[in-house]
Amino acid sequence: MRDELEELQDKILSSPGVKLAGFVVNSEPDRRREIVKRMAEIEAMTGVIIKIVSFDEWIAWQLGDLSSAQQDALGKRWLIAVAESFGQERMDIAPIDEPCEEWLKDLRAILKT
Repeated sequence: MRDELEELQDKILSSPGVKLAGFVVNSEPDRRREIVKRMAEIEAMTGVIIKIVSFDEWIAWQLGDLSSAQQDALGKRWLIAVAESFGQERMDIAPIDEPCEEWLKDLRAILKT
């Protein structure tokens, strides 16, 4: 996670306007003292909030207090936003220096199943 934080710092510094950045992980987030300390250092230097959360934590944060109907509508909008971001059609929120074309291929394969 230390290397990922250093890469994130570089991306933040080259992308003014970012207010929140971080990682959604598919296992227990690495919150060792040295990682949390480095996150705080990067936050202090850049003014950007950095989070490392599990996928379940991220989903709960995104859905908040939404009703079932609101969650369904959000799901559709989210999928469109993800595809457009990966496709570099939303440059203000598009991933920076990531394998977006591969991600789009993976997404397409998943949606075909």
